[in-house]
Amino acid sequence: MKSQVARIAPALLLAAGLGILATPGAASAQEVFAGAGISVLRPFYDHNPAYATLTLGGQQTEDDLSWNMGVAPKVWAGVMGDTLGIRGSYFTFDHSAENATLANADPTVAVGVPFDIATIPGAPFGSPGLILTNLGLGADLMKFQQDLEIHTVDLEVIKDIKLRSIDLQFSGGARYMNLQQDYRATLTNSALGATEVQTVSIGRDFNGAGPTVALTGWNPLGNSGFSLYANARMSLLVGSNDTAQNATFSVVDPGVVVGGNALASFNFASSLSDMIPTMELALGIEHNRTVGSVNLFGRVAVVDQTYFGAGNAFSDEGNLSLLGIQTNWGIAY
Repeated sequence: MKSQVARIAPALLLAAGLGILATPGAASAQEVFAGAGISVLRPFYDHNPAYATLTLGGQQTEDDLSWNMGVAPKVWAGVMGDTLGIRGSYFTFDHSAENATLANADPTVAVGVPFDIATIPGAPFGSPGLILTNLGLGADLMKFQQDLEIHTVDLEVIKDIKLRSIDLQFSGGARYMNLQQDYRATLTNSALGATEVQTVSIGRDFNGAGPTVALTGWNPLGNSGFSLYANARMSLLVGSNDTAQNATFSVVDPGVVVGGNALASFNFASSLSDMIPTMELALGIEHNRTVGSVNLFGRVAVVDQTYFGAGNAFSDEGNLSLLGIQTNWGIAY
């Protein structure tokens, strides 16, 4: 669903930021630094159902999609003077939920997309389908999928402060974020030579930018080279949330057992202004080592990222959080 421009925008913005770092004014900086990190994160949603079930007795239930851990890389680079510097960074997370599958052979039980989804008027999707309803044969085989993709680019000024034994770093600047969530569902059934296929796909694509501020602290543990590490960041992203929905319905019925061949496609798109505040927290331990004029560090931390009001692939209700472990490595010269 995302355009090629949206795919390369983070890299272009980061390149522009690093170009600033290469200006003649940066030559007077005392330190050039760069680093990379890998986070292993699991998404958590306030509400993220895969499908809804309605029985003949009127009982309604929803079953959620299940997520495992996914890998999220991050890179950064910058220059630092005595106490003031500039930094550019890029983070990405691209992950998919476990597929939810089921087979419904009971024409008295209705299974469809979650109740929150406002489907396209006239677009059919759900079980019992045409074959199961009219013939009572076969089983409606259903599969539900969801993808999550996040890109962020930060360009910010950094300021170092010494507070007794604690080293603090304040940073502030601008962030660009692309957050894409996609939901797909399919239904298939075959009986007496007839085949039915239903599909529905929904995607929400947020693109926005805004201010970002952060505070990082290090508390050295004696002369061991280890420090306790903590970081907190807040961002406020304002932009547009584009929604696209597509549904298809097809029947191949050469024997005309369910009324003959049929084919239909339905599409809907909208774009709304949106605002997503984000909060990031990290707590861990860092080790620094100086070799000649080069300073090396490694860090392990527990991290949490919360995207307030990000919703899910088909609704803007609720928050999205990423929770996991982060490892970073860096060099300064």
